Amino acid sequence: MNFSNEKINSNSLSIKINEDRLDSNSAPSFKEYFIETVNEEQQKVFLDLTRVKFMDSSGLGVLISSLKYMSTQGSIILIGIQPNVEGLMTLTRMDRLFPQYESLEQAIATTVE
Repeated sequence: MNFSNEKINSNSLSIKINEDRLDSNSAPSFKEYFIETVNEEQQKVFLDLTRVKFMDSSGLGVLISSLKYMSTQGSIILIGIQPNVEGLMTLTRMDRLFPQYESLEQAIATTVE
């Protein structure tokens, strides 16, 4: 699977999913990548979903397990969510758990102190 990351500051990290799908095939690879990449110092992870056009229950599950992996102070902020994925997030009410922004710049300006 194709993922990349960039450090924003000492407690924030951006992860980009460079795949069209976050489903039962790619979710295990993403979970492994997330655990290897994110450490307890990261309080915010900006997850760029710009390329993700489809997400299933496995994708939702990996988002939730990734959030649980972070400390109780941590958050995952979704970037560039596509209409199909946004519909799933709204239907499952996960949009209440994961803040969403159109761009990384907008999310950083709004959430990073």
